[in-house]
Amino acid sequence: MSPAPSGGASRLLASSLFASVVVVVVVAIVYGNSLPNGFTFDDHPVVVDNPVLVHGTIQDVLTSPFWPGQADLGLYRPLTLLSYAINRSISGTDPYAYHLTNVVLHGVTCVMLVLLLSQWFGRSAGLVGGLVFAVHPALSEAVNAIVGRAELLAGGCVVAAWYAHHRSEEVVGWRILAVVLYALGCLAKEHAILLPAMIVAERMWLYSSGSIKERVVNLKSSLTPLAPYAAVVVAVLMLRYSVIGSLGLPRLPDFVDNPLAHADTLTRLWSSVAVFGRYARLVLLPVDLSADYTYNQIPAAISLTDPFLLAGWFTMVAILTVVYRSAQGESGGVFGFGFVVFLVAWLPISNLLVAIGTPMNDRLLYLPMIGFAILVGAGYGRLEEAVPTSRSRLLVALVCLVMGTRTVIRNADWQDDFTLFESATQVSRDSAKAHFNFGNALRDRGNLAGALDAYGRAIAIYPGYAEVSYNQGIVLKEKGETGRAIDAYRAVLKAEPDHVNAMTNLGIALARNGENGKAISYLERAETLAPDRQDVVYNLAIALRDHDTERFAEVSRRALVQWPGFEDVALILADFYRTQDRTADAIKVLARTVQANSSATRSAFNLAVLQEQAGRFVESLDHYRLLWSSGEGVGQVGQISRYQMGTVFAGLNQTDSARVALSEFLDVWAGDDRLTQRAQSALDALR
Repeated sequence: MSPAPSGGASRLLASSLFASVVVVVVVAIVYGNSLPNGFTFDDHPVVVDNPVLVHGTIQDVLTSPFWPGQADLGLYRPLTLLSYAINRSISGTDPYAYHLTNVVLHGVTCVMLVLLLSQWFGRSAGLVGGLVFAVHPALSEAVNAIVGRAELLAGGCVVAAWYAHHRSEEVVGWRILAVVLYALGCLAKEHAILLPAMIVAERMWLYSSGSIKERVVNLKSSLTPLAPYAAVVVAVLMLRYSVIGSLGLPRLPDFVDNPLAHADTLTRLWSSVAVFGRYARLVLLPVDLSADYTYNQIPAAISLTDPFLLAGWFTMVAILTVVYRSAQGESGGVFGFGFVVFLVAWLPISNLLVAIGTPMNDRLLYLPMIGFAILVGAGYGRLEEAVPTSRSRLLVALVCLVMGTRTVIRNADWQDDFTLFESATQVSRDSAKAHFNFGNALRDRGNLAGALDAYGRAIAIYPGYAEVSYNQGIVLKEKGETGRAIDAYRAVLKAEPDHVNAMTNLGIALARNGENGKAISYLERAETLAPDRQDVVYNLAIALRDHDTERFAEVSRRALVQWPGFEDVALILADFYRTQDRTADAIKVLARTVQANSSATRSAFNLAVLQEQAGRFVESLDHYRLLWSSGEGVGQVGQISRYQMGTVFAGLNQTDSARVALSEFLDVWAGDDRLTQRAQSALDALR
């Protein structure tokens, strides 16, 4: 098949401009209601709270894994992270700007797709393929989720590089641009690496004829221009290895995220075919859309009567038949080409070759849908030949209207975590993670009863879901149901015996329940597992304080050696020394803490009080004065310090200084009336 013929330059420019404007307007209309949406789900750790984006340099951004501090997840997408950093530098964490960027990127991809398709099938067919891609509801997750930008950047770079590759036969500069765009796509998301395979498919199915053997022979001469892409792949893989430490996935995903990764090979392969059937339904009938398909929404396909397995086999056999016949020259090569592009882009997300982080995800279809757009464009070209243009255009308008309406409705689900997972639990009713995340959204809204109900449904689906039981324990503790919270934390430890957070919270709950011996046992185990966790050591010290004073003092002193400015431990150790009439030791503990931690205002205040009680008035006044004159002077600690200075000055018969201190205290104090009365009485006594 030859490229579509073109008229004069001005006519071509006008038609391309018209098609581009149409696509941009349609994208703006369909995704306009997504702009006010907030951040959702993975956006929070990857975009909003990512320390690399908050505090890092450009070098940090380019040399960090996509998931902060989690190189073991195997994702390296520096261009996507860089785009977030640019967003943040311009508009902070205003979600509107991030959503606008995503919509613009999708629009640019659609325009480039129209231009690419037009080279093969002509302007009208190219426009139709681009429009269906623009409005297809299955792609709405890639546009709405800010983390979906990886798909948008990779997909856009692939299409633009492919277009530039076509033009490179005319001008060398286009070849350089194609290679640069390909490199950027690979740095946006790993799947962009597939472009050379798509170009090979184009050459074999569109620009070759004869038998498969003849096509392969003819193909060899067109492989030379792909050499620069191979160099890019090597460079990107080297960069990836330097950051991730692995070319593939360093570890399997968690069972709840992708149970297929933990299944035997045959079960995984069959289940992947069943998932292909689900993807086919999503492409052809995009009605039920969900942000989550994790355990157990997609059960393992172990029965030959599984409807999705049957649909998957039927669809795959039909597609492969078309591909084979078109390669043999028995039918239109253009449809074989479209299906090959879809399959090539689907393979990395299929779990057939290697297990990925999820069994299925709507936004993963973004790159494969380029193949679907090819099929739509080619199909419309055939349709125009068979029926009047007015009817074919009416059909396209109806399809785009229906799909666009579904996309607009779907956009509303992405307002926030609550709306997103409320929708997900209605579609993915058997997903433990969907119910878990809906429970978290309910908890954040203050609906603790609703959260517990959602957690209960998640645990019913997956009884060993430790994180759900952990959050369940936190909510029960907030409700004051200590006994049930203890049961929840024990359920966590049954599933994950080394879960330090659950171990710590269980120890705290047991201590509050009067079971100090058991509490100490759990907290000591937690300290062994996480000796660098300050919260673990502090809670162990609290549990020991009234149970084993010698061990309490030992743990506290060791903590202050490890963390000299650890104020919480310093306060309880100093208080212990005070009750033991060891004021000098208490003063030493607090003095060292204040010296190591300039923000330890409570320690500084308690130190001043103890020094005052010990008759060390000059030192006491120095600390009170420092608290009053520091930024804490506008807070209660600083204000009470000013009151304390007044009483010390009065005791030292420094009447003028006492009057000034007490008057200044009364000017700013708005707290306990009893303290106001005492200060006023002391001031009156000085007159």
